[in-house]
Amino acid sequence: MGGIKDMITVLLVDDETALRKMTVGVLETDDITVIEAENGEMAVEKFRSERPDLVLMDIKMPKMTGDKALVEIKAIDPAVPVLMMSAYSDVNIAIECMKNGAYDFIHKPIQYPQLMAVIKRIASEKLLEREAEEAKSSLKNSLARQFGPSDKMKEVIDMLIQASKTKYSVIIQGETGTGKSLIARTIHDIGVRSTGPFVVVDIGSIPETLVESELFGHEKGAFTGADRKKKGYFEAADGGTIFIDEIHNIPLHTQAKILRVVEEKKVCPVGSPVPVNIDVRVIAATNIDLKKASKEKKFREDLFFRMNEFLINVPALRERVEDIPLFVDKFLGEAADDHGKRLLKADEQAIGLLKSGIWEGNIRELRNIVKRAALMSEGDELDPEQVKKLMGSEILDFPCEGDLSVKKTLREVETEIIKEALAQTGGNKKKAAEIIGMTYRTMMRRAKGIVK
Repeated sequence: MGGIKDMITVLLVDDETALRKMTVGVLETDDITVIEAENGEMAVEKFRSERPDLVLMDIKMPKMTGDKALVEIKAIDPAVPVLMMSAYSDVNIAIECMKNGAYDFIHKPIQYPQLMAVIKRIASEKLLEREAEEAKSSLKNSLARQFGPSDKMKEVIDMLIQASKTKYSVIIQGETGTGKSLIARTIHDIGVRSTGPFVVVDIGSIPETLVESELFGHEKGAFTGADRKKKGYFEAADGGTIFIDEIHNIPLHTQAKILRVVEEKKVCPVGSPVPVNIDVRVIAATNIDLKKASKEKKFREDLFFRMNEFLINVPALRERVEDIPLFVDKFLGEAADDHGKRLLKADEQAIGLLKSGIWEGNIRELRNIVKRAALMSEGDELDPEQVKKLMGSEILDFPCEGDLSVKKTLREVETEIIKEALAQTGGNKKKAAEIIGMTYRTMMRRAKGIVK
């Protein structure tokens, strides 16, 4: 037959033995294996047990007719292509078969060159389906190695892949440090806009008075200090993706303008009456519940509903501790590369300690602790004692035997770590929190009495 790379299996169903044997002789090649059945009942049984790639079935047969067997086979596997055959010109039966999912209708006497052409077409389609499924499976495995193999992250990966196939807006919700920006980047990189720009906007780092100028651009002289024309982030992302991090921090009046940009696909620079056409996909990230915020009038409800074409909720690390060993191996590799040291391994004790953490800073906090523990570890393994010291009160909320002296020691260790981080950063609280791997708010709460 030639041209079919993978062998396919055909279930041939006909009560005429001579015709069936002749058809087997024509069909069976290096590319095609044929299974035989002489009536509808046998066809359903053979299909259930053998799961062929294609069914070629006569209509008029004893015990169970082909049109009835078609319905049962399609109930087992709706996707399988079924070619119906008949020597009778009953248009109504042919129409009914097509309605019930038949792939095509073949008239007897069989024109074998035409039949082979149809089978070759089906085989090619099957091959493409298999290749697509293999590519999808390979992509999922690759993303699981990046984001984690837990069931919760499998759901995130499925959503991520679905979103990547569209141009829809996406909202990514999750705690600080859960990997929202990496998810956004991946949606862009594997998606339909991968050849376009990926523009990141960190709203938290932009003064409120400059948010509109940064997002939409401005004309020369639009405001004091605007000594030249500037292209905004939306225009810079034309043909690609704009990723707005911490979108909840955008002022409400600016949110209204973003809504117009998303709906009209036009942006009007500050100081210009002339809108600029843009083609931009918007992905936004937040560490709050935007739906709740919109109900409380802290975020525009109309913008939330317009942006909420895809909503991806990223679970906190403590909700998917089975992902921790993967990240630990990854961060130990980074530590080895950073410092030119040997690659350490993490034993069960170290992994157990890390799994017991609260991880308010999530993956970002885990990375910092693992890499710092690796730097201070001797030998070939990650030192559990160093892990315990660096985790500080991360494990305080878990039961411990004996008196409270252990808890007191851990609090003292945490205090020392915070003091050291503040000393290293010259008292810069935000940088100190980043070094420790805590959120700014968490560090300030735990550092009462240290930080003024």
